[in-house]
Amino acid sequence: MLEAMNRYAVIGGLCLALILSAAGCGRKGPPLPPQYEEPPAVGDLQYEIKDDTVALRWSAPALQNQKKNSAAGVRLYRSRTSLKESGCKNCPPVFLMIRSIPLQTGVMQYTERLEHGYRYTYKVVLVDSNHREGADSNIVRFVYE
Repeated sequence: MLEAMNRYAVIGGLCLALILSAAGCGRKGPPLPPQYEEPPAVGDLQYEIKDDTVALRWSAPALQNQKKNSAAGVRLYRSRTSLKESGCKNCPPVFLMIRSIPLQTGVMQYTERLEHGYRYTYKVVLVDSNHREGADSNIVRFVYE
């Protein structure tokens, strides 16, 4: 009986030593995010104004070689400030997301009615299937008086 108790004590001690040694040295680095391919940036955002409407156009990346988690949609952002506001000349525009669009091949387009007396700024951002955004597109700016 004493031998069995000693055997259990030895096994328990070995298990405790194994658990404590698996805990490591106590020095840990910051957690690393999983690697993923960021959606590419759109570089050819353009606009055309016709009859109180702006038409934005840009090229979407080809979808045939897209990997899992690559571009799946587009977020369209707009900044609109009144011409009556003096504003900060060197301040960056404050963008609001105005539309989320599923990604399509070829040229994509978005149209919107404009209001007179505003300064408009637009950009588009590709987003992956996990809703992570890529880099901003080029920015288009215009004044609609």
